Amino acid sequence: MNTPYFFNPSIALSKYISKYWYCKNIQFLPILPPGSGCELFIFNQKIMVVDSEAPHQSYYADSVLVRPRHAPVHFMCDEPVSFISIRFRLGSINYFTRDVESDYQTLISPYDVWGQNFYSMRENVLNTNKMSEKINLIEHFLQQVIQVQRAPKIDLAKFFLDEMYYNSSQRSLSDIVKNIGYSERHLQKTVKLVTGLTLIQAKKLIRFEHTVKKILFQDSPHLSKRYLDEYYDQSHFIKDFSGFTGMSPTCFVTEHQESAMFYKKMALSHEP
Repeated sequence: MNTPYFFNPSIALSKYISKYWYCKNIQFLPILPPGSGCELFIFNQKIMVVDSEAPHQSYYADSVLVRPRHAPVHFMCDEPVSFISIRFRLGSINYFTRDVESDYQTLISPYDVWGQNFYSMRENVLNTNKMSEKINLIEHFLQQVIQVQRAPKIDLAKFFLDEMYYNSSQRSLSDIVKNIGYSERHLQKTVKLVTGLTLIQAKKLIRFEHTVKKILFQDSPHLSKRYLDEYYDQSHFIKDFSGFTGMSPTCFVTEHQESAMFYKKMALSHEP
């Protein structure tokens, strides 16, 4: 598999964007497991994108905004494809769209969301050779569509997701709710309205995402007990994992090790 190249967002957008990354002439894309964030893929050609939870609703497009919550997303191409991706931080997609993410399906057309602004940006990005210029064009587009003055409910939902994702180690859901300072009922309604997830569903999804990252970057193909830290026991871990992927953890690691490319963190500053 070709090496992906990673680029950091500007300081102004780093609150909302985790990273930009790029792959050139890749033979195939691995499956994208369920997760708590959103990702915008811009391909140099049309490919098939399938939500395995609704495989009859296949999506044939040159760009797609993906928010996989309940099942993996599959990418299928007949020939090598190049792409650039924008990884939004948890809850941050809501600052760049007219609607909240709970209104969207797993696969969303960026043309439906941003219209001509997205079309122009994509054309300019594809017609530019230097990666630094591509990033500048993307950031200009994001600055055009960002809506920083959104409802407090979106800020609260993002704050909760950040607490769950970055500070959840060895903490119960009730502890996190208490730390935020709002009643559980108010937080429940707010997070559900903005994300479409209950507090328990959000915690379960984030816990699964953390575990997937751990097992994909382990040195041995055998699952270690340390991956069960956030689970009651092994059966609970396997049940959750199978529910999200449709397969056992061992089978997933064996068959989909390439999915680690979605989670790599290194930043390469040179041009691909």
